[in-house]
Amino acid sequence: MLFNQKAVIDLMFHHLGNPMVLSKSLITSVLMFSLVVFSEVRSENSSLFSPVIQVNESVITKFEFEQRVKLLSALKFPGNPNEVAQTQ
Repeated sequence: MLFNQKAVIDLMFHHLGNPMVLSKSLITSVLMFSLVVFSEVRSENSSLFSPVIQVNESVITKFEFEQRVKLLSALKFPGNPNEVAQTQ
């Protein structure tokens, strides 16, 4: 045998640390990174004040659009309230 197994393991612990701790910390850091990246994307799209429609120089926010849909539904306006709110 070229290398003694105990010598290889001792060398690995000396230079890399415990492999289980290393893999756990790597997995933890990858999960934390993905949480941060995906939460920012989701929060941008789910904000009530994010723009939904642009009309000339102004924008209609998600909140304003939802309020318009509720108003059209309450008034029993003919047609699909979502489509009518987009075209008005």
